[in-house]
Amino acid sequence: MGSIIKAAGALLVAALAAGPAVAVYRCGNVFQDSPCDGAAPDRRSAPAGQPAATPPPAAAATSAPSPFAPSCSRVGEEAQRVAWKREAGATRERQLAEAPAGAGRAQALEVIEAVYQRRGSAPEIRKSVEAECVAEKQKAADTAQALRALSPIGAAPAAPAPAIVPAAASAEPQGQAAAGSGGSPAYSPCKSLANQKESIEAQQRAGGSAARMQNLSDSRQRVEKSQREGKC
Repeated sequence: MGSIIKAAGALLVAALAAGPAVAVYRCGNVFQDSPCDGAAPDRRSAPAGQPAATPPPAAAATSAPSPFAPSCSRVGEEAQRVAWKREAGATRERQLAEAPAGAGRAQALEVIEAVYQRRGSAPEIRKSVEAECVAEKQKAADTAQALRALSPIGAAPAAPAPAIVPAAASAEPQGQAAAGSGGSPAYSPCKSLANQKESIEAQQRAGGSAARMQNLSDSRQRVEKSQREGKC
């Protein structure tokens, strides 16, 4: 029996040398032209001049994370905590009543409403809220970029907080500043920052989506930082 198997193998090798190049699969002591049980082609019997079989290319790398992912992750964490409380029996009315007061209250209320409008486990709700937050932020950024492109001076529709004027540059005598502006009071960076902060707080009280509230919170933090740097 062994001699017959060896003779069959020798005949196959001879046929490969004389005929067209084909892949030969070795299944134990048997050689054949088709795979058996997922066997790979025998390297010794691979057609001359052809590379050995290679695995399929690895999947393409995932796309880079969104620049809004960190801030939206915080919104998602809050949504998950709200979902956990709901699973423990807390009602929507109870969580709305227990929402913290202050600047973050509007965003907290928005997150609570978003959670109670969804079904699923806490991790699923967190993932959904984060995805919606990123989508809204990206849409807002795309809209702002489009408006800047349409603007003749390329300015954003909502001007950022103005830079703090150095003390040396703002030490101009009040009388001279008033004279140069037709008797109007001199420009005050601190007053402008205070007005911006007041406007942002009014928008926060008005409420909005989770992404909008996060944007307003970020803007308020920038204004407060400018106030601290300007010693306002």
